[in-house]
Amino acid sequence: MLTKKQIVDRAVASDSFFGFDKEVYVTYLTFNQAKPLLKTGAKPENWGKVRSLSKVEEDMKDYMTFAIGKACDHRGLSAGRSIEKMQAYTAILEIDSQIDWEQYGNYGAPILRQICDLMEWQELYMTEIDDWNREPFNRMSQGKKCRDDCNEGCGY
Repeated sequence: MLTKKQIVDRAVASDSFFGFDKEVYVTYLTFNQAKPLLKTGAKPENWGKVRSLSKVEEDMKDYMTFAIGKACDHRGLSAGRSIEKMQAYTAILEIDSQIDWEQYGNYGAPILRQICDLMEWQELYMTEIDDWNREPFNRMSQGKKCRDDCNEGCGY
């Protein structure tokens, strides 16, 4: 797992398109540690509770259900945001190099499945996500359309 210093360095060096990965990184930092990432004038009294690094895997799993929903709902910007956040979670856990980040098609579903498989969270997409999204996610994560008659951009 990355150290707090490495998290700061990674966040400062990030060139993510929207910068949503920083939302994850700062969650695990104190105000002083996060200062290089904050807007000028940010005040320590407005800083929230710092999450323990021991909670990263739990936080990532909780967020995964949301991310799968965004992919299945064809929510382009939200799905992109979810992938940026997953990049941060996996970076903190130092497993990001094991993911093929180029497999973004289908709103990132193949990436989300890779992460679930790597983390051994198959139950998440097999049973824990709602019935409405289960089959579409399984299809999308394999590069297929969510359903055969979909015209919303998945399967390409």
